[in-house]
Amino acid sequence: MPEKTRERILNAALMLFKRRGYHATGVAEILARANAPKGSLYHHFPKGKPDLACVAVRSLTARILQLFELAKEQNMPPIDHLTFLCDKCCEWLIDTDFTEGVVLSTLATGLGEAEAEVTQTLLDCNREIVACYSAYLRSHEIDRAEEVALTVLMVLEGAIVYSRIRRDVGPFYACITTLLPLLKKTGPVAKLHEAAI
Repeated sequence: MPEKTRERILNAALMLFKRRGYHATGVAEILARANAPKGSLYHHFPKGKPDLACVAVRSLTARILQLFELAKEQNMPPIDHLTFLCDKCCEWLIDTDFTEGVVLSTLATGLGEAEAEVTQTLLDCNREIVACYSAYLRSHEIDRAEEVALTVLMVLEGAIVYSRIRRDVGPFYACITTLLPLLKKTGPVAKLHEAAI
């Protein structure tokens, strides 16, 4: 069954937002990439580009949450799950020739008052991802699960940025090596927290 117009527009927007961010991606470019007629964006996304960005962020968030649900269903230990996440990121970066970034952070760059709805959607989705990952870590008896979840997610995002700059996945090896102790014990997180106070 051919991909429907709405799905084509959404997928084109996601790809372009990951590559260029919000402001550098134009509606005409999204429609051209989606091979969609001119009026179709406003038919499917009545508020235009901001509406499309919000739907794209929620769509991607749902995919990310599925990775945590899969880990729960398979009772995957946090260390194995971290390796799984790193492998997925590496595959994605290699498949896209290091041209795509993380939608949540790429979209957040440069948003202002005019994009308040997009900013709020990004914040809500970020909180949902952290909450889901924290719950997963708590289910494996990781203390200070929210701090560990935030730390892991920030380091993963940094590894994506550095991999794109370097055009290799080497940063993910450093990511795994650095984060493994956090998923075994919580001492380093406690020390980090104390240092920040």
